[in-house]
Amino acid sequence: MPCKSSKARKLLKQRKAKIAKCESFTIQLLYGSSGYTQPTTLGIGTGSKYVGLAAVTDKGRVLYQAELELRNDVHSNMT
Repeated sequence: MPCKSSKARKLLKQRKAKIAKCESFTIQLLYGSSGYTQPTTLGIGTGSKYVGLAAVTDKGRVLYQAELELRNDVHSNMT
């Protein structure tokens, strides 16, 4: 779940977390959490050429969004 950068710095300094990804900075906890989670909603918009994904909190904060382009060459490759 998202946290403030100050909390992430403290967890890294105390060696309670490690860096998982540098681009789109992500840390991974090295201990079991208390089970706290934020209520989120996943939205999926399907289409013939594109699929849209978004994860949003109850307060409207966007946690994740993506757009996938579907392949259109499968039929021609199979023939």
